[in-house]
Amino acid sequence: MKRGRVIAIGLTLCFVISGLGLVSGLTSAAPVSSPPTDLHASAHPSVPHSSPIPVPNGAPPPTVRSHWYAGGVISPTTKTYQAHTVSTQLTVPEANISSETNQFYYVLLSVWDNTGSYDQIGMANSFGVWGFTYSFTDYCAQNYYYNPDLFSLTPGATYTFTMSLSNGELSFLVYEGQSYVGGLTVINDASTFNVSWAYSCGGYLYYDFTDYEEVYYTQQKTPDFAMAFAGTMANQHTPKMVSFSAGAPTRVYVAASTGTVTIANIQFGLQYVAPSQGLVILSHATRSYTFEVAAVVLHGKSHLTSCSALTSGWTLTGWSGAQSPPFTSSMTLTIPSGTHAGNYLEYISAYNSGATKPGCTGDYTFLTLELILT
Repeated sequence: MKRGRVIAIGLTLCFVISGLGLVSGLTSAAPVSSPPTDLHASAHPSVPHSSPIPVPNGAPPPTVRSHWYAGGVISPTTKTYQAHTVSTQLTVPEANISSETNQFYYVLLSVWDNTGSYDQIGMANSFGVWGFTYSFTDYCAQNYYYNPDLFSLTPGATYTFTMSLSNGELSFLVYEGQSYVGGLTVINDASTFNVSWAYSCGGYLYYDFTDYEEVYYTQQKTPDFAMAFAGTMANQHTPKMVSFSAGAPTRVYVAASTGTVTIANIQFGLQYVAPSQGLVILSHATRSYTFEVAAVVLHGKSHLTSCSALTSGWTLTGWSGAQSPPFTSSMTLTIPSGTHAGNYLEYISAYNSGATKPGCTGDYTFLTLELILT
């Protein structure tokens, strides 16, 4: 059986103070000095690995509780070609998810290579951590070599995730803008990625070149955020993508086009008008903080009601009643007298008041506001 092995690793280490996202960077990039390490145990056994996506009626479906897929696959009208590099961009939601310790799902660019390995790169909500994830397999994905959170990703940041093949080495690379963040290189003996609508392996047919989410455990029916792939490429070609889903809840809406796939897990999204407003340093004598939030339409029509969760005694004023996005609202957080210096994490949340479950228990999303009071 073929074994994948690490030959080099490099990453930017991020330190989070009290879970509140105050980040400083320490960069390290060096080859592994010890003998190459077998990756079979690179993730904890209780962490599920991602799985190939069966083409309808092409293969038996996976049998894992809460396991479903939604996203985009390259159009079946696209002629199969071989590539040495594939890539996509993803923006991490503007939310500290340290409280989501019961949730797990992947957001991945995936493709089969010419050795029959199922190669994947992207991010995961790994039980409360936004993590960089990679995966590759032996022939026909009988064994997986993977890690859902090799290192943490920063909420609100946009990353380019790239896989490349050269001389039998498979590299998983992450960039923020032009800056290299981290990644690793393994030996898997492949020379090209097979860019196609479907791939046949072991007598079964699976989707091949895909941008998608793979969902195992969530609090509501879906992840709390939309996921958007942009600039997806294979050998500098931008392929036409078409939507698919397998077992996804009916409310999940996928919009796919050339090089882009947006997965609307809920009908609306929240974002800061200025991303820097989500992490602030203030004097502990400050009594209020004002910022702007934009509510955007992902699909359909929603009526949004605020259901924010705040530190005891703190209040938030902004939109009132049920408003329909898109709209922008000025929000003011009032900090009571006597508040001590420290780190505070506030949840700016909203739910669709037309959903079947009222309050922040169904069809909701949130931002986090991180305040450092000095």
